[in-house]
Amino acid sequence: MKPHANNQLVELVNLFHAYEQQNPGATVADFCRYHLATEKMKDEEKIMSPVTEEEVPLTGRLGRLLGIASKYADFYWRKMVELTGLDSVEDFGYLACTYQLKSPTKSELILYNISSFPSGIEVIKRLVRKGWLEESPDAHDKRSKRLAVTPEGLLVLQRCIPAAQHIADVIFPMLTHEEQEILHQLLSKLNRHHAERYPGIRQKNMAEILEITGESGNEKRLG
Repeated sequence: MKPHANNQLVELVNLFHAYEQQNPGATVADFCRYHLATEKMKDEEKIMSPVTEEEVPLTGRLGRLLGIASKYADFYWRKMVELTGLDSVEDFGYLACTYQLKSPTKSELILYNISSFPSGIEVIKRLVRKGWLEESPDAHDKRSKRLAVTPEGLLVLQRCIPAAQHIADVIFPMLTHEEQEILHQLLSKLNRHHAERYPGIRQKNMAEILEITGESGNEKRLG
């Protein structure tokens, strides 16, 4: 075997080892799909992007692309709202999350939706007024109330779910099934990381967040 081929094989083994460490339980097939898809995306990015890597850091490009994708998704969700008669995208999100969480407290629901407390309370009040959510005392904390989806709210959810599926069909059709699996795996990892930290930092300022997350060395660049 030629030295160049040996080097490539060693590099591939190292990549698999790193992937396995970051994704416990992953199979060789998972790694192959991930590696082939990422190499393909790198090639496509070189063709499509007029900006070199030296001009924009990878994390900067990732952040921008996530932000843009979020705006496109928000655009489609608001179009869905027009079809279903809901007042806002948040109405669907709070209904769906309440159903998923079974019987959350108001604070749990607001935190799960990554909302500010005042805006979250307004959404909950609106859904209760419409008869789509109902409140009940918390058996473990008299100061709290738990929420549940009413039969009327369940009908609203059932009406919205097909429209929500159409949004997924519009957003992801250009990705192969393998690419969708990889994207789901990567976004799930990113979500877990931030979901664990968000409750403890949501009331902090940026300097405090950088200190807590170990990125305080970047604080000077914010000043």
